[in-house]
Parts: sequence; C-alpha cells; structure tokens
Amino acid sequence: LIIGTVLIPISGFMMSAMGGHGVDLFGLELVAHNANPMNPPEVIPLNASLAQIGHTLHYWAGYILIAAVVLHVIGAFKHHIIDKDGTLQRMLGAEV
Repeated sequence: LIIGTVLIPISGFMMSAMGGHGVDLFGLELVAHNANPMNPPEVIPLNASLAQIGHTLHYWAGYILIAAVVLHVIGAFKHHIIDKDGTLQRMLGAEV
C-alpha cells in the first residue's frame, strides 16, 4: 500500500513532465509546458519513452493499489467475522 501511494504520484509526475505537459504544484510551476511553436495547443514531449514508461506505471499501479485496498478490507472483515479475534475493534480504538 505504501509503495503504491508513492509510485502513483511519481509516475504521474514523470508521465506529465516528460510528455511535455508541464507540472504545477500548489501554483508553482515545477516543469514548464513545452508547446509546439508552430501549433501552440500541441505539446512536444521532452522524452517520449520516459513518458510512456510513466504512463504504464501510473496505469497499472492504480489498479494494483485498488486491488491491495480491497484485499486489505477483506482481510479485516475475515478477522472480524471468521477469526473473531478483535482486530477490527482494536483498529477502531476499542480495548479488547
């Protein structure tokens, strides 16, 4: 879960920055938009292969993170319903 929450923003940053779209963070321009001088609405990628790698990582990491969260919730309910070991109550702050 922690790896996913770190990998998704980094890969999104890499996808956007290397794709030429630029990156703004809280109003601060970290990487400038790389517009085509002949056709300003079009962008010129800084590094198309790194942008593609970032896109692929961003895409798959999102699905993997969703699956990990679902499995985590299923595991919590398994402890509560099948094992009846008080794990869910402890997570919610109760003393068991």
